[in-house]
Amino acid sequence: MFLASGFAYAGDYADSAHGNTGYGVDRTSTSQYTQGHCAHCHEQHASIAGAEPAPTGGPDEFLLFAANNPTSQTANFCFQCHCNPVASKQSGMIENKDYGSTFGGGTATFTNIYDAFNPIGACASSHDLATLLTWVEANHPEWGFTSNSNPCTICHNPHIDRRNRFYPRDPTYTAIRRPSEHASNPTNQWGDDTGETMDSNWSAYQAPYYQGGNYEPDGTTSTDGSKHPDYSTLCLDCHSERSVNGRSGIDWRDELPRPDDTWVPIHGEFVSNAHSWSWFGNLKLPWVSDENDSYDSVLSCLDCHEPHGSSNPHMLRTTVNGVSGLTYDRDDNDSVQAWCEACHVLNTLTQEQEDFCRACHVIGSPGSVAEVYDNGSPLHFSFVSKPKCIDCHTHAPNIVYGPHGNYEPDSDACAQCHRARTR
Repeated sequence: MFLASGFAYAGDYADSAHGNTGYGVDRTSTSQYTQGHCAHCHEQHASIAGAEPAPTGGPDEFLLFAANNPTSQTANFCFQCHCNPVASKQSGMIENKDYGSTFGGGTATFTNIYDAFNPIGACASSHDLATLLTWVEANHPEWGFTSNSNPCTICHNPHIDRRNRFYPRDPTYTAIRRPSEHASNPTNQWGDDTGETMDSNWSAYQAPYYQGGNYEPDGTTSTDGSKHPDYSTLCLDCHSERSVNGRSGIDWRDELPRPDDTWVPIHGEFVSNAHSWSWFGNLKLPWVSDENDSYDSVLSCLDCHEPHGSSNPHMLRTTVNGVSGLTYDRDDNDSVQAWCEACHVLNTLTQEQEDFCRACHVIGSPGSVAEVYDNGSPLHFSFVSKPKCIDCHTHAPNIVYGPHGNYEPDSDACAQCHRARTR
């Protein structure tokens, strides 16, 4: 690869989002380098006093911008350009809207990656860069990441990733790669080849609605996921393992209830008769909504979640199945119900939180939670003013099993009412 300022480049980098000579990286502070030139991000030699910042440390010792802190949510090297347009070092600036806006048609919550990683609000959530890097280094040394790696490279290869936001219907413009292929298959973009799209690995996939008409991504008429990179397989590189953030792993293909659990992952692939439809409310279109039909749909992780961050907890999208402006606050039943109702018909009778739970936990089933609750026993349900289900069964933050989370109260739940006596 030539580093002289007038040369273009060969290979995948020339077609990447950073390397293209028409729209690639182009720092505002330099004029001697062509657009897409390596020197916009890398110092070719040692720093020249008064000319460039001192190179940073680590394996990428010739990255520019000495203040770079790879695991910082604010000082990460990538945020030098993928940040608030006013502060961006990229000529012409960069706009990166959240997934629900770019591919779902909703109103953008964020317009840059920096804000997505630093969302504001009591319920906001994001991938934590330091946690990500620590986890992959400790649990998968074979993937090739070290403490000096930039955590953005866990899911991205900056030298080959392409501009998917300008071509949302064309997965060959994917901007991702699998974490597990960082060392073993580093030049493989994920989603651009046969076998790497949602329809290839999840034959039952059904794309959700796009706000404004048709289906994701970007209002296409395609419904089978052939235009979606296989996000589920990518996410499961890490999230299939129990040790991620101390939470349980996700088995998206689990076909039977787990030995100590009565649930299967209802948003993944599973045997169609595993649950009665009334357990989780009838589905809305475009999914099968007839109880007599076989339910074998599977979702992509990004049908419900943002990849970087969200104003909602658990990185939940604000646009789901064509419905925009969704919030999710577990202490506000209205918001929880509205979020779930983007895809489900919840047969709630009132806004009381116990009735919301009963939409899934069927009233009258022998031995069911609802039956025990209505009979006034055990003690917790005998008060005149009954506690709400989520007072103890919060479904968060210690996820263990099932689609909602931990069914049993966490260690602090009992202490809210039952405190040690003092003499």
